[in-house]
Amino acid sequence: MTDRDDNLITPPPWKLRGDAYILFYFFERDWLETLLSPDDFARWRGGVGAVAFIDYRASGVGAYGELLFIPGRLTSVDGKPRHSITKIYVSSQASIDSGRANWGIPKERAYFQREVQLANLDSIKMWVDGAPAFELSVTPGLVKLAANSRLCPIPLAQRLNGSEYRMRLSAAARVSLMEINTLTIDSSYFPDVSAFKPVGAIKLTNFAITFPKPKITPLAD
Repeated sequence: MTDRDDNLITPPPWKLRGDAYILFYFFERDWLETLLSPDDFARWRGGVGAVAFIDYRASGVGAYGELLFIPGRLTSVDGKPRHSITKIYVSSQASIDSGRANWGIPKERAYFQREVQLANLDSIKMWVDGAPAFELSVTPGLVKLAANSRLCPIPLAQRLNGSEYRMRLSAAARVSLMEINTLTIDSSYFPDVSAFKPVGAIKLTNFAITFPKPKITPLAD
């Protein structure tokens, strides 16, 4: 018995719009070994990782918030390294059900609050089962530049329920640098990256991103 109703799954492609806050990192191998599953850690090939909060105003299932963790690149079944989301919370059950069914993204449920203040201070908070789990406040820069991934799509691969889902995402946004003021994380809910210094931090304003239909490969037992 499952609480998922397949009739409520919204199939790809999805065209999403919203704002995002992204922190980029080079994570330490020993630290990741304590976080990742044995299979994911064995496939880890380094590269840039990230923590991102995304405030979707429009998607295949409407508006919702999302917090995700990418440890870097993991080797796919075809031998190519691709980025992978290994921890993710969203505020919508419809997003959980469709994200798992469509792209193998292991979404879990949380509640978010985002505030954008006139003093150019943005804050994001997340609660899981009523407990405070994540808080970030940033000061975005005033200069916004246009960016587009059309010439360099973002490769993503996810593994869930015995299959691998591979896709290439395309996105466009107005991008500004941002300064991190505070970052507090409960490690029992989300990877605590607060001890690491990010190599970059950006805010995407009014972005547009497309999640296409993936290529799905069953994994060998």
